[in-house]
Amino acid sequence: MNAIRLHYPLAAAQLEVAQATRREMVRVWNEQVRSGLVTEAVSVNDDGSGTIWGRVDWLPGTREALTALLRDFVTALWSCLDSLVSETVEALSAQHRIRNPHKERYFPLADSVETLALLLEDSALDGVLSAHYAIVRDVQPFLGVSENSVVQRLRRALATLLTWSQELDRGLLVVAWATPTAPEVRTALPTTVREVTAARPGTVDPTRDFATATPRRRQSKGAAARS
Repeated sequence: MNAIRLHYPLAAAQLEVAQATRREMVRVWNEQVRSGLVTEAVSVNDDGSGTIWGRVDWLPGTREALTALLRDFVTALWSCLDSLVSETVEALSAQHRIRNPHKERYFPLADSVETLALLLEDSALDGVLSAHYAIVRDVQPFLGVSENSVVQRLRRALATLLTWSQELDRGLLVVAWATPTAPEVRTALPTTVREVTAARPGTVDPTRDFATATPRRRQSKGAAARS
């Protein structure tokens, strides 16, 4: 981080803003959880099967506050990326003549080859070295899955950043997200559970099923003898 701060002070400063904003988002979220944001319950059917479900009851203004923090977080990340480009161009300007110096330099992020070409025509990366250009080009999310794990991680992260930006621009608010992992159902004997199936991850708005439970059907001795 010290090396980044030395050569890219603006980008480092924006990254620190993003990190601080993320910590504040976590603090606000944890505060809401402690206040009883999520309620979990189990519903049992007549046949013994059941559903684990949850409900989110937002306190007034909480979603709006978290959304504002997310917007600040996204803005700081974009500023960090743009500063990486502009500070690189500034550092190289003493060695190379920069074309269209009045044009703004920024980190282009596109959803297609055509869109990327338009951004590059707008002088987004004019002044960077070919190696820098290749990095920006290779991490574009529209290129799909990369066999290089580092490149793929960057593509996934930038795709997420782009999605957040688009959804914020649409005026959407932060929602709760549930990712069931290993739900358990405990029953009193003689009832036992044969299977518990976790639900797919998704939003809790305001309720969502987390898992379903199937009871183990007990076979009577008479039925067993007849079989």
